[in-house]
Amino acid sequence: MIIADLKDFNHYCNGNEKIQRAFKFIQETNLKELEAGKHLIDGEDVFVLVQEYLTKEPELCRFESHERYIDIQFIVSGTEKMSWLPINKLALAKNDLAKTDKVLYKDSSEGNNFIVNEGQFVIFYPEDGHKACIAIDEPCLVKKLVLKVSL
Repeated sequence: MIIADLKDFNHYCNGNEKIQRAFKFIQETNLKELEAGKHLIDGEDVFVLVQEYLTKEPELCRFESHERYIDIQFIVSGTEKMSWLPINKLALAKNDLAKTDKVLYKDSSEGNNFIVNEGQFVIFYPEDGHKACIAIDEPCLVKKLVLKVSL
């Protein structure tokens, strides 16, 4: 897992052309006007899910992980709390990898919590269980990009 400001994204591309395409999309797109939904960047190898929502109480959010895609979550506007735990510390609830590349976990004790602000991104790898969309003090409107980069 990585958390950083967008200005520092080059440190985390490590020559990976797909990750570079994802960050190029962030830099070259008018994100405030980008409509919610799925947008292809490089077919199913690199695409973005644009989400707009109110953050929620922690007990309404669940840990998840992915096997075929790296998640790059970028906050366009708003602020939310996220939580991280390695997947070997989580109890499986539902494995839907074949259909949606998502594993859901039973809500466990607190993970490692952190705040993600506007202009920051988090990169989650397959070994990273992550829970997002968590309200900090009260619900907050968030616009977020979830860039999916195939492995």
